[in-house]
Amino acid sequence: MLASERLIYIINRLNEHPAVTIRQLSQELVISEATVRRDLDELQKQGRLTRQHGGAVLDSVLHTLTQFTDKNVNEKSLINIEQKQKIAQIAASLIKDGDCIFIDGGSTLIFLLPHLRDKHIQIVTPNVMLMKNLKPIVGSIQFLGGTYDPYYEMVMGSDTTTDTGRFRYDLAFIGAAGIDPITKEIYTVSIETAACKQAAMQNSVKKVLLVDSSKFMQRGFCYFASSDEFDWIISDDSPESAHNIDNFRVK
Repeated sequence: MLASERLIYIINRLNEHPAVTIRQLSQELVISEATVRRDLDELQKQGRLTRQHGGAVLDSVLHTLTQFTDKNVNEKSLINIEQKQKIAQIAASLIKDGDCIFIDGGSTLIFLLPHLRDKHIQIVTPNVMLMKNLKPIVGSIQFLGGTYDPYYEMVMGSDTTTDTGRFRYDLAFIGAAGIDPITKEIYTVSIETAACKQAAMQNSVKKVLLVDSSKFMQRGFCYFASSDEFDWIISDDSPESAHNIDNFRVK
């Protein structure tokens, strides 16, 4: 195959799936990984893609979410409802009576609530949206202190992070604004929420990331963890470019 034909193939490949690894292209084109790297370098010079460690992505997917561009949590709760319900169902199957669990802020985590009402568990959370939708449960809930942010319907700040670190968890259920399957980086949009997530993960026996597939290849302002730090990543799909991540649980 001519070099020009390879470049066309790579662009068409990325138009179908906006992220691809060097290994995948090497196998599909039956060429060396060194040749793939040269082709990707050439396409990056042309402004057609952006190189990342181990692969490349289309520039169009590299928009970075911030607190100014992210949707509020009420808007998010109306998006991908079926996927989030499936994710929550898998996540809830990990919880057993007697557990102490951390539930992060975010719209996906709200869908855990219907599965927890009959469980004898201790819940710790900064999620105000969870409190607003709360119905009688047999377990108990500890709401964290901090500064209330109505945009995200959660409390945050140094007090929240400090309170989070006072507890010990069997399971920490964490949300995210985005995940890069190639670099394994997981993002949020706020430094304050990143600190709270990290405190919960540090004090938990098992760490579980809940993320629907719309978050794949979405970058956020703050990097807070690697996918390797989680025991499970629960999603409605597994990205094609996630060959190097082996802890996906897909519904």
